[in-house]
Amino acid sequence: MLSNGIIEVAGSLDFETDTSYSLTLTATDSGSLNDTTGVVISVTDVNESPSFTGAPYSATIAENDAAASVLTVAATDPDGKLL
Repeated sequence: MLSNGIIEVAGSLDFETDTSYSLTLTATDSGSLNDTTGVVISVTDVNESPSFTGAPYSATIAENDAAASVLTVAATDPDGKLL
């Protein structure tokens, strides 16, 4: 925490990793008297876009092969949702 009372984060926060952070703050004066308080910072979830892994894709298939397996694609979602 800075001396102006503003709490700043050192990096980006990820809802899927931690949904909240608990801090304990102590203010101490020049006479060594102090007071302590708690602060809870809640992280809101943002719907992040899924992305294809291994893209771009391409495939080659022989003509007249109606039962051929053409291609397998994969995508991941940072929110952990099934795709």
